[in-house]
Amino acid sequence: MIKQIQNLSEFIIYDHPVLWNELAIMPFKLKKEFFKNYIGISDAVKKENFLCKELDELARVSQIKCINKTRSNVLIIEGEHIIGGNQNRVVNFTTLIRKNSTVVLPVTCVEEGRWSILNKKFKDSRNFALFDLRKRLRKSVNKSYRTKRNYESEQSSIWDTVHKNIVCRKVVSMTGAMEDIYSTILPKLTIDFSKFKLKKDVQGLILFNKAQVVNVEFMSNSNVFSNFYEKYIRSLIISSDKSNLNVEADYEQLANNFFEKLSKIELQPVEPIGIGQNYVGSVDDMNISLLTYENDLVYLSIL
Repeated sequence: MIKQIQNLSEFIIYDHPVLWNELAIMPFKLKKEFFKNYIGISDAVKKENFLCKELDELARVSQIKCINKTRSNVLIIEGEHIIGGNQNRVVNFTTLIRKNSTVVLPVTCVEEGRWSILNKKFKDSRNFALFDLRKRLRKSVNKSYRTKRNYESEQSSIWDTVHKNIVCRKVVSMTGAMEDIYSTILPKLTIDFSKFKLKKDVQGLILFNKAQVVNVEFMSNSNVFSNFYEKYIRSLIISSDKSNLNVEADYEQLANNFFEKLSKIELQPVEPIGIGQNYVGSVDDMNISLLTYENDLVYLSIL
């Protein structure tokens, strides 16, 4: 058991859940302070001395280089969508990049029909990996680590997921790009996004589908979580089926029950790419990704 998630429910302050279709999104924050000396990719790419680009020697679909010459550690979350380079990618594995350091990140292509330089410097997309795509990505990367000790995904499976979303949503994309799904669908939505607005200092969320926990996201830095949350909501809405049914339940009790179960799960330490220690595991057919730094909980995702 990982001590950072033992008795976690004792430190959680829940907000009222937002009900949308058959989903419920319950934000939360912790009464306990954890390490938060880092920024996210949305802020990092605005700085001239942070750069994500193709490999210098020979570009590869499954890897990119991130050069962090800033004075801040940078947290890059699995599922982050970056555009440019030879093709758009999503990040495979959550990594905390130390200030003034360089790492090679494992990534997956989400633009099958392009392999030519659009922009040497990758930019952060305003959008995240589609919810169903991220779930498939997490599962395949965890499997790859167990069997091959690397963080590569099943690339063909991810391309299939993007393609199916393009076809079923009748999106026109010359390069099979996930970004085109967002640019086509989002302007047509009539959803009031203000209902999903976060309160100050929120650090996490629990997502329920028909009163069952289907996703947990937490970051110790509330500003980084807020930037992530905006992308997350768009990915969730685009990926969800339409329904007018709201499901009422005691969501706080359901959340506490889930965290109690989580506290008893054995997690496996895996080799980090950046600083800190990564762990993986599973609970209720969902895959867990956890990152600690100096014995503090930095990131937790259950999907």
